[in-house]
Amino acid sequence: MSPRNNAHAISRLHADAQAAGLATAEQTSERVLRRGQAMILAGSIVTVLAVVGYSLACFHAESSASLYDIVFANSVPYARAALVGLGLGTVLWLVGSFVYLHGAIGADAELGEDESHE
Repeated sequence: MSPRNNAHAISRLHADAQAAGLATAEQTSERVLRRGQAMILAGSIVTVLAVVGYSLACFHAESSASLYDIVFANSVPYARAALVGLGLGTVLWLVGSFVYLHGAIGADAELGEDESHE
């Protein structure tokens, strides 16, 4: 099969997949990239809000409270919740970064496949 016929067959497969409502590999990679970006943004927002909440909780507490007292003795109300929010925001950001990286690697692999067929 010549490269021209192969490219035509691939484009026909993409058109058939779109007509059938199936997502092509390129659309799937774009969807993964958008999901990763949304997770990164959400993780950043949660982390910033948690830092603000932790700061507010510590400003209203006694000045001698250590991190141990905050986490285990609950000497500062709402500070433990802010620390949990900080951890969750960081994990969400980190997972979003890996999801975005996965989508970018998939997009590069698809680009390489398309170039090799031409």
